Amino acid sequence: VTRAYSAAWENKADAVVIRIKQSVAAMSVQPIIRVDTICSIYPDGTIRLECSAQKDREFLTLPRLGLRLFLAPALCDVTYYGIGPHESYIDKCRSGKHGIYLSSVADLHEDYIRPQENGSHTGCDYVRLEGDGLGDDGQGAGFGDGCAGVRNAAGQHHQNGQQKSELLHG
Repeated sequence: VTRAYSAAWENKADAVVIRIKQSVAAMSVQPIIRVDTICSIYPDGTIRLECSAQKDREFLTLPRLGLRLFLAPALCDVTYYGIGPHESYIDKCRSGKHGIYLSSVADLHEDYIRPQENGSHTGCDYVRLEGDGLGDDGQGAGFGDGCAGVRNAAGQHHQNGQQKSELLHG
């Protein structure tokens, strides 16, 4: 569960800056991680996201953490500089090569019998999505197609039960 404790924004000369203090916690325990987030939105549409986090020492392991971005369905073409051309995960990337790759979001999807997160690309230095005159860039992250999404896959026993969503995460 993510909890927001405060949020404030200010309109600066070159950007709107949003500051958020939040935490990640299980439903009934103290926060595992406290996060300070600064989101700067520039007139050209660029969004800069900065996060700093402190983990509570009481917890020995971290929960699964990530960032989900919901993007316009028109952003359907992907160019990335990372490990490819097929999907690659941090523990499964030796068969790929680091390079520049072009794909459609639909082609990133890998069908598995059991629904799960798929289409991941780790070790990406750059990712750009384009389509219908729109464009969006990201740097220093991994990403996946997230066509069905991790939450949608939970509880499903076969790929045919999943619903498609327009989601790209990193």
